[in-house]
Amino acid sequence: MLWEAKNRELEFRKRSGELVDRAETERTIFERATAERDRWIGWVARATAQIATEAEVDPTKLHAVLHRLVRDHLTELAATPLNSLLRD
Repeated sequence: MLWEAKNRELEFRKRSGELVDRAETERTIFERATAERDRWIGWVARATAQIATEAEVDPTKLHAVLHRLVRDHLTELAATPLNSLLRD
């Protein structure tokens, strides 16, 4: 009887939107992180020309440096536990 009551409570919480599907949530988070990573990598290509012009530097060298720095930072972020990111 206790088991049935707990199942009814869980079903109610799921239907009311209090609980979410774990697999769907993980998929959504993964897709968001992938999209953000791709946009940062794309930003390097878009920003290089503008920065190179304003700083009067070689755009090829600048692109290589920016690309490496952004990738390194994204790799570091991916390896950092979420609770550590929230404390900073």
